[in-house]
Amino acid sequence: MTNNIQYLEAHLDTLARFIDEREDGERYVPLYERVEEELAKLRRSRSTYDRIRARRAATAGGGSINDSVAYLVRKGEPTTT
Repeated sequence: MTNNIQYLEAHLDTLARFIDEREDGERYVPLYERVEEELAKLRRSRSTYDRIRARRAATAGGGSINDSVAYLVRKGEPTTT
């Protein structure tokens, strides 16, 4: 995922230069915004994975997945299992 973030960052730099140097650069602003949105999604996803790993590391040796699902079902939380 980090490679994808670096890839999009590099393309944003290229797009910024392209847009700034062209007289009709304004027509490419939606493309730049789209790449920015995709980059933001990847960063949010990366942040979520980091939080998941941190929680897992902090609770190593905790209850099983089945225990967690049973708890959520008792609470009335939706599950995907």
